[in-house]
Amino acid sequence: METLTKTLKIPAVKIHVPFCEGPSEWSNQTFADTLYASCWDQFQEYAKTIANTYSLSCLLSKQKWLGYLKIDFVIIFVDGEEYSGRYDLQENGLADGESLAQHVKNFCSFCCGRFKPKHLIDQEYKTVLENYKDDAANFAKFLDNYDIPA
Repeated sequence: METLTKTLKIPAVKIHVPFCEGPSEWSNQTFADTLYASCWDQFQEYAKTIANTYSLSCLLSKQKWLGYLKIDFVIIFVDGEEYSGRYDLQENGLADGESLAQHVKNFCSFCCGRFKPKHLIDQEYKTVLENYKDDAANFAKFLDNYDIPA
């Protein structure tokens, strides 16, 4: 008989946005887990709404969407741990095609040596990892202990 073992990871309970480029009402937003939607899902809906609003604004003013909108975020986990960073929102409501969860997971994986982007050659990645050597273990521990949805 096989037994399944799954290590439970610590979930996020809130995502706070202290700042977002654009109108002031886009900043100082908090998304908390509810019975109906996770904080991750709520954040992505918020990002999609902002992208759509900004796209419409550009269309109406006959301007082109240039670059991205910077969104600062703080993810609060059930044990009080916080992870903060910046999400560069693009026209499709994602950052380089990644949801916030994918962005966090890929960045941490990149910094601890678990993920090398295809555009980097081995020597370039080795140099990057040298810059993160003091924090690599912390990034790995974070990925191993905290639940970042796929």
